[in-house]
Amino acid sequence: MSSMAPSSSQNEEPKLMKFTNSSYRNWTHDVYITKHDSSTNELVSDLYARLTAAGVRVFKDEMEPRSGDQILFKAIVDSRISIVVFSRSYGDSTWWSKELEKIMECRRSKGQKVVPVFYGVDPSEVRHLNRGSLREAAGLPGFVTYPRCF
Repeated sequence: MSSMAPSSSQNEEPKLMKFTNSSYRNWTHDVYITKHDSSTNELVSDLYARLTAAGVRVFKDEMEPRSGDQILFKAIVDSRISIVVFSRSYGDSTWWSKELEKIMECRRSKGQKVVPVFYGVDPSEVRHLNRGSLREAAGLPGFVTYPRCF
């Protein structure tokens, strides 16, 4: 997995939460991972493998939006934390914008934790957009990582 560093414009690194038996009562999934293009597949697969190996219940968005929007929205609502992976084409997907809006709605209404991961894109590029949920998510403490060069 590419090394990840806290967003440079944020002073505070996201705090990892302990996943205890008591935390299972209200959540179907500990973590929901969303990405919007295939350039992040290796990162997301590695993150998924590491989290599940540690006993964390992870829902990884791999569905076609048209066939699974209600399933995905339910998974978002039923998750304690959402990891949002931004990459170069973050603004290209209308579906991903809807998914992100739902995630940020759950952050506001249910206190869901949201952790952005910026993969090959500078967080400041995303923060300058005037598109509600996108800008809001990009302003949270998160991580910056870059694709490995072979």
